[in-house]
Amino acid sequence: MSGSWDGTTAVRWYGPEIEQKVCHRVLENLTLAAWQRYVGDLPYHSTCPNLPVPEDAQKAMRAYWQRRAFWAAAVGVLVLGLALAGFGRQRASLFAGFMGVAVSAIAGIATWQAVNAWMYSTSLVQDALLGIGMVASAGWLLWPWRTRLQWRHYWRTATWFVLFAYVLLVYALTVTYGRLPPLPGERMVLRGWEWLFTTTDILKEVPLSPRQWAWLGLTWLGAGLLVTLSALALDYALFALYHLYRRVRPRLGA
Repeated sequence: MSGSWDGTTAVRWYGPEIEQKVCHRVLENLTLAAWQRYVGDLPYHSTCPNLPVPEDAQKAMRAYWQRRAFWAAAVGVLVLGLALAGFGRQRASLFAGFMGVAVSAIAGIATWQAVNAWMYSTSLVQDALLGIGMVASAGWLLWPWRTRLQWRHYWRTATWFVLFAYVLLVYALTVTYGRLPPLPGERMVLRGWEWLFTTTDILKEVPLSPRQWAWLGLTWLGAGLLVTLSALALDYALFALYHLYRRVRPRLGA
């Protein structure tokens, strides 16, 4: 028991006996609104195990545990991807390196979308820098395998890189002017970006069903492979330009 200068008195009860008395006098656990009002931002949990939990509180608890499981899985997938990429570089295995980079890209994309869904919305500039940084990092991890293809294959992958650069150009012009530029294929670029943000909207609706998580997994798999192929194409394009420079250099010197 404690008192204050204004004459109020506060009584605090401790021990399991008071909990039992309270749980025998109420009909159910706190609702989610009541928990947020009296407890605050702490994660919801049932205070009376023998009483039913309101439906909104059950949903909040499932969402909380799904978010925790997601963050743990994202960290585990990222560690696995980096380990595979390192193993591929050490053993000179293109398959292991490619899979490691793809898995790491999946973890990065999923984390980026979870941040937008649950924490705060990143700006368009941050999104662009993140995408470029992800492709550049993947390209650095895949750089040891730039010489695996023959000369005639470099320009095929360079074509993919040109398409990727075109997508970045359309996106950069959209960010700069606030509208789609009048360029060929700009609608397809917009649809691809909306496809990525669809998964962010789905994450906002946690807790999700197993089918929804499976759909998100397939989406992240496709996005991770897209990033990895773009990074590999970047490496091949840069190496092709360097190879072309070495061929042309003697003629320029002559």
